[in-house]
Amino acid sequence: MKRLIPVSAVVFLTLLTIILHCSAIIIGSVSKEELIMESLDVIHGIVRELKCEWDESHYTIYTLAKLEVLDVFKGEPRNEVVVVFPGGTVGDTSLWVEDEPELREGMEVIIHTFLYENGNLGIYYGEYGVYDINNGVVEQLNMTLDQFKNFVDEVIKK
Repeated sequence: MKRLIPVSAVVFLTLLTIILHCSAIIIGSVSKEELIMESLDVIHGIVRELKCEWDESHYTIYTLAKLEVLDVFKGEPRNEVVVVFPGGTVGDTSLWVEDEPELREGMEVIIHTFLYENGNLGIYYGEYGVYDINNGVVEQLNMTLDQFKNFVDEVIKK
């Protein structure tokens, strides 16, 4: 019986490690190239306004993020864009959705978009479709904005 507890613990930890490893593979399974190719737009901008509201059925809360567009690496040129994603706070009610971005007003970002059936723009691949910009560097990729723009151009040309 004494030996059963350590063996069970080892089996449990091994299974947990495998499950966590597999979920990491699934979450991180989209390459930078696929993210660019499958996105409708790749936009560099600054979050100017965040607004949370209920959907029509009062079932889900969505956040609408208005971005001032600084550059469009893929897609149609425009001055601003509004993207919608699940989660947010309305009054005393909050909805947190795993793997959705946590945007803040004034934040400089690159976003990858897709088009919902209702015509709204969403953020493709949730939090993985948003890159933070700090002092001209795309933090998640450790690239300058110019390097990232050239990378997007190369991917699109393929």
